[in-house]
Amino acid sequence: MLKKLILFLILAICPSLALAQQAATAPATAPTTTPATEPALHVHIRATAADSSEVDVTWFDTTGGVPYYRLDRSSDNGKTWQIAGGAPGTGIGKYSFADKTAAEQTHYQYRVADTRGGILSTSVDVTTPEKSIFEAVNGKTTVTFTDVRKVGFWTTSLQLLLEWLKGFVPRLIVALILFLIFYGFYRAMRHLAIRSMERAGIDPSIHGMLITILRVSILGFGLIVAFDQMGLNIGTLLAGVSIIGLAIGFAAQDTLSNMIASIIIFCDKPFKPGDWVTIGSQSGRIARITFRSTRFIDEDGSMIVIPNTVIMGGQLINHSTYPENRVSVPITVPASKPLDRVRAALLSTTAGDDRLSKEYTPEVVMLSFTTDSMNLCLHLWIENESLETFVIQDYLERAKKALDAAGL
Repeated sequence: MLKKLILFLILAICPSLALAQQAATAPATAPTTTPATEPALHVHIRATAADSSEVDVTWFDTTGGVPYYRLDRSSDNGKTWQIAGGAPGTGIGKYSFADKTAAEQTHYQYRVADTRGGILSTSVDVTTPEKSIFEAVNGKTTVTFTDVRKVGFWTTSLQLLLEWLKGFVPRLIVALILFLIFYGFYRAMRHLAIRSMERAGIDPSIHGMLITILRVSILGFGLIVAFDQMGLNIGTLLAGVSIIGLAIGFAAQDTLSNMIASIIIFCDKPFKPGDWVTIGSQSGRIARITFRSTRFIDEDGSMIVIPNTVIMGGQLINHSTYPENRVSVPITVPASKPLDRVRAALLSTTAGDDRLSKEYTPEVVMLSFTTDSMNLCLHLWIENESLETFVIQDYLERAKKALDAAGL
């Protein structure tokens, strides 16, 4: 009986020891779990408030492979997110989106995700400002009386003004410096041009026109450079000026014609300031030649202005071309009077007249005659062409007195 009990205990203990030894020698295994997978953050994002109702969001994908980017926006510090927009993926590169549904003075967070909800970027913060005068001026928003009453409206406007001045003032200073350089260059070129024209003996009447062209060319180019430095759109400005110039050109054809005629006058030089001329029925001394007209002073001291096109299209007599000018005094006497006595009486009136030239001798010639009258002409030469009209009037009176005294 005792032997059977011992054998039973041995058989019961041995399997338990084997199982314990097997459990001790077997490797431990951890419980199987499915780890939470998070997408890699490979998109760099940036958000900038453009104004009180728009946020410009840009991001750069360093790996690509996203068919469509989803832009999420949160206004409660990331507690809840709404879809603000998106952009189709084109691979590695830069993307942009303008969120024009932003509200005034609101704090936002933005992030980039894919269509499956995978987050591709960290979140960035941006706060839209209040409305400002600049937005109203640029037509980006409508300002109400309530907006004007807010302190933030004026604070934001002042801040934007200071930021604008901070960027504009340096450009303005550089533009002024550039223009002053061009002005100094113009002054130097003007001095050099005047001295060169004086040494070359160029007519003084053309000096003003050439200096004007020089000034407009150099300073005009300097203004273009200065405006471009300040950020002004010179192309649009020049296009507008061209259109305006074309319209003015059609409306001012006479002015352009006179300008071209003035250039011809300067080049051809039919007269110069100080010359005594006869234009049509008017005589006088040239005072000034401009781009539009020629001005001369007549015998009565009146200023007469004649368009240059009229001068170039008509007859012009320049009495100052040669030192001596012949003056013709027409005289008519009866055909019954002796010609020799009439000639002697007329020539006697020239004695002692200092206005007459010593190089030529006065003469009396016959122009025509009929049975009733003789048409004579007393030729005189004077050195001062401005006295021509006065000499004619004086010798008509002298001839009448001389003929009366001689009984002719």
